[in-house]
Amino acid sequence: MIKLNWRKKSTTVLSKGRVAALALIGAVFFQNCATPVTTDDSASAYSSGAAIQITSYPSSQTVALGQSLSVSVGAYSAIGLSLSYQWYKNGLPLSGSTLSTLTIPSATSNDAASYYVQISDGTNTTSSGSFAVQVGSTSSTISISNGPASQSVAPGALTRLEVIASTTTGNLSFQWLKNGAAISGQTGNEMYIYNTTSSDAGYYAVEISNGLTTVRSNTVLLTVAATSASCSALGGSLYSGHCYIVNRTAATWATAQSTCKSAGGNLAIVNNSSENYAIYSFTQAAVWLGATDLTTEGSFVWADGAAVSFSAFAAGEPNGGTSENCVQMTPTGYWNDLSCSESRAFVCEI
Repeated sequence: MIKLNWRKKSTTVLSKGRVAALALIGAVFFQNCATPVTTDDSASAYSSGAAIQITSYPSSQTVALGQSLSVSVGAYSAIGLSLSYQWYKNGLPLSGSTLSTLTIPSATSNDAASYYVQISDGTNTTSSGSFAVQVGSTSSTISISNGPASQSVAPGALTRLEVIASTTTGNLSFQWLKNGAAISGQTGNEMYIYNTTSSDAGYYAVEISNGLTTVRSNTVLLTVAATSASCSALGGSLYSGHCYIVNRTAATWATAQSTCKSAGGNLAIVNNSSENYAIYSFTQAAVWLGATDLTTEGSFVWADGAAVSFSAFAAGEPNGGTSENCVQMTPTGYWNDLSCSESRAFVCEI
């Protein structure tokens, strides 16, 4: 068992202005790495770790006979690959429906069905989740007068999402969804997340049913971003909306990741040279980062499952083959691979 030793020192907690200045210097310093792998320093508003991110989901629709209908899905590849689409009706692929938008030119009763879309980057595949299309007039309707709203909360805060709806018949039931999948136990018109963590970030919607009709609300984005106050309370250092907590007690990579996970985060994820330099300025020691190629040798991913698209490996690194599958930052700020069973201090990103 590892003894937790969260350490807050004035020498490692820098002012935002000083870190920003150091980061600008570091952006140049680490771009001169002997084996650089770099990407655009901009970061998306949300990253769940999946190779394919869905930003907007198709929702249930009711259309009149003969009316045209278009439903779309918004998505992008977190690793910059081209995406392909395949729409399904009642579980079977729709011939020719391979764009991000599904169009029904003139709805008939045959078009009333359950639909979803699969999205692929050639290697990874994800699904939007099912939604219903109803065709023709119905005396059983559901009206949403106030849908959930996007919001940004600090780690540890209480998150509340709400929908207000009414129906012309029957009683309403609710099922909240995260990234298109049903959330167990979240079946009221209000949804609460106590002690929100970075893993709760994502896209949310709610399906509403009266037993005859089912509709889906608008999809909203929940962002979890650290604030100066929330980070200081954890004894961490805030940089670019992320709270970094340095644990100087040495542990194996797996134990370090478990410790970070239990605190509501992961081992540090580095998306660009500025973040790399900020973490270096907080630590200036050998520390575990969140990158590993334990699953597939030579293919490094972060602890949350996202592919590593930026790296600061020192010249000749990584060089450990199958015996060295975890990444540490050295006291110079560069990276190397190391046996995951070695013990190192580590940095959690909350």
